[in-house]
Amino acid sequence: MSCLVTAKVEKLLLEGPLDAICSATVIYQTMNRNDLLPYEEVIKIVESAVKSSLERIRDFQRKESVMEVLTEEQIL
Repeated sequence: MSCLVTAKVEKLLLEGPLDAICSATVIYQTMNRNDLLPYEEVIKIVESAVKSSLERIRDFQRKESVMEVLTEEQIL
């Protein structure tokens, strides 16, 4: 299941509107209906999706927004 969730988060990071890319939206993407995955699993999924996405992003503004997700995530 985490592969599907990671793919969903990557799609948001690669194709979503720039103003929607933030840790809250990314964490929402990891939810299964009303259930939130364990914190450690969410962190792994987000870090994996961000790393994978950054390798494919060429647009500086999008890359910057995606990198901010990790910073915001560490605050949570």
